[in-house]
Amino acid sequence: PPSCPRKFAWLVKRIAEMEAHQKQLPELHAKRVAELKKAKDEEERKAHELAAKKKQDEIDRKAKAAQAKLNAEAAEKEALLLQAAEEQRRAEAAAAAQQAYLSDLRAVIVRGLKDKHIDINATVGDLLSM
Repeated sequence: PPSCPRKFAWLVKRIAEMEAHQKQLPELHAKRVAELKKAKDEEERKAHELAAKKKQDEIDRKAKAAQAKLNAEAAEKEALLLQAAEEQRRAEAAAAAQQAYLSDLRAVIVRGLKDKHIDINATVGDLLSM
């Protein structure tokens, strides 16, 4: 039959194609392995970057917490310094008021002694002997 030579030619052509494909398989396999390795390396790189980012975020969070604690301590110290300065100011004001009171009291005593013609420089013994 006339179709047999065509079929045979087709089979020969198909076998040649398959053999050519068979020869390409190692190269295709190597390409696929390389692609898979590249994809795996990329995944590992991304995982490593993510882990590094998480670690850096944790370090940053701890640093922020430590800075907040330092800021709070500094604010507390500042408040204590302001409180101490206010107490110092009050103590100085009280001392000044007491000094003014003592000066006024001395002036009253001196006036009283002068009114009675008593020597201001007199000693206690002089005063008792009067």
